[in-house]
Amino acid sequence: MHYYLIIDSDLTAIKSYQEAFSEVSGYTCVGVIPSFSIPHRKKIEHHPTLVLINFESLSEAPFVLIDTITKYFGLAPHYIGISRCYKMAYTALKKGFKDMLVLTDSAYSLKEVLKRYDLAYAPKLLYCIHSYYDYRYVVLDHLVYLKADNYTTELYMKDGTVITDFKTLKCVLSQLPGHFQRIHRSYVVNSHYVRRIQYGRKVFYIRTNDTPLPFSKTYLNSLRTIRSTLSALCSSQSSPFNRSL
Repeated sequence: MHYYLIIDSDLTAIKSYQEAFSEVSGYTCVGVIPSFSIPHRKKIEHHPTLVLINFESLSEAPFVLIDTITKYFGLAPHYIGISRCYKMAYTALKKGFKDMLVLTDSAYSLKEVLKRYDLAYAPKLLYCIHSYYDYRYVVLDHLVYLKADNYTTELYMKDGTVITDFKTLKCVLSQLPGHFQRIHRSYVVNSHYVRRIQYGRKVFYIRTNDTPLPFSKTYLNSLRTIRSTLSALCSSQSSPFNRSL
């Protein structure tokens, strides 16, 4: 499931964008706002994985806005922009936008862009640990949390086994989906396994272990992302715990 946010003030255009999203399965709207001001951002229901921004309707600089959005959510969503300016579109693509649409035919083009995006960013199910000629494939739904151990990373599975990956925690995290969040310099958790967050004691409790995991103030944005992910699961008809390979 992809959660998308629309930032635009043109009601007619917004309607056409939502129709385009509805024609491609797997997309759920988490909000439609004219700007990312504090009152508007509070209306966003869940952490978006995709943000559609109409540059022409913004009062703030678009790339300053992107920095604000990323800082707020703690994990950068993917961006698709809309503009009539080709120079602006070129700059946006250089800065990491997944696609840019021309304002005049943006609604029509959006459907094709979403189909390509869906193929490119399908949910990742496996993580590969390889060393020389040894390849081991880990089911991500079974990976509960990760712990740094000097220059290696220990992967803790739901069946209690521990697998060592000869990469740093930062390197491993960069290859995992967004619901894996860093909560401490030594820990990354799978949000789907979090059962309790105690801000007073600064600890996490997970479903497969009674031992709490610490979190630090440095990663408070990650906590916001985790809570948003869990809220999305509360309203979802499917659960990652029911999936099997």
